[in-house]
Amino acid sequence: MRPLHDAASMLNLDQLTGTGSRLNPQKYGAVSSGRQDTLTRTQCRMTDLDVPTVKRQSELEGWGMGPQ
Repeated sequence: MRPLHDAASMLNLDQLTGTGSRLNPQKYGAVSSGRQDTLTRTQCRMTDLDVPTVKRQSELEGWGMGPQ
């Protein structure tokens, strides 16, 4: 059995979730601009995220109501 760090180093994020993925319609002849891997897509979505505001709003909506 390989150590976990060796297996992780063998993973290719683009092959799993990007342009090399089976989830990429361009791979099967569809006209598309390509598919970004999950890391890139997540980073793009979080670029303009205002974390303190989201945290505060969730607290106001009751997420912070635990045992007191």
